[in-house]
Amino acid sequence: MAGALVEVIDSVLVTLSPREEKVIKMRFGLEKDGRPHTQKEMAEHFSVTAGRISQIENKALRRLRHPSRSRLLYAFLDEARTWTGRAHEAPAELVPVVETLRKLTPELIRHLKTHESDLTKINWRVFEHLVAEFLASRGFSDVRLVGANSQTGADIYAVLKVDQIGIEHRYFIEVKRWKDKVGVEVIDRVYGAFLAERERMGWHAAVIVSVAGFKEIKKYTPYQLKMMGIEMKDREDLLRWLRDYEEREDGLWLPNPPKLSI
Repeated sequence: MAGALVEVIDSVLVTLSPREEKVIKMRFGLEKDGRPHTQKEMAEHFSVTAGRISQIENKALRRLRHPSRSRLLYAFLDEARTWTGRAHEAPAELVPVVETLRKLTPELIRHLKTHESDLTKINWRVFEHLVAEFLASRGFSDVRLVGANSQTGADIYAVLKVDQIGIEHRYFIEVKRWKDKVGVEVIDRVYGAFLAERERMGWHAAVIVSVAGFKEIKKYTPYQLKMMGIEMKDREDLLRWLRDYEEREDGLWLPNPPKLSI
């Protein structure tokens, strides 16, 4: 049970900023040496004042009380009550914190940078927002989540302005956080919607983003897909976007992406 509790605590702490996580671990003896540190010791370690350490610690504790983090600890305690004294029974698998989050945050992106396998665990709406955030950080001027919009079959509407000639390129973006690879049926559906909407929406290209990658496509060659205006981005592309991502000083580039109006 102790080992499972440590895993749960670690999975909660990684949703904090790196400095907040370090302060909490040092303060409560969660480092490898198991020794709690005083605020004075931590101030010397971080080369700041003890007052600054106190501020970081208090902010981190307030954030840990948020339901998105605290619910996991309560779930663990409830689960533990059902199997205490029955060592022959294994506890139910605990849901990682990233699966419970329903909003994209800078802290979550920092976590994904060091825990790339969690890309497949985040909520699908959060995943769409993550892709939109990548686009906004790379200079796309108008990025909207439109998956619930009946006017289009796209998940994301994105506009990139080519400054040299003053032309705006509009992208139809389909996002798949499936565990299975995407096949030709998705490509055909996206291409059909792309063509049907092009006159009304002004699409220049369609992009399919699949975290699981793509099946072998025999119907089209890669060259044919490019000539059709279809681009395919897989896990390696996502990981490259993630590694290259730099957040704004004030947080996300796209904290509240527009959703419905086009």
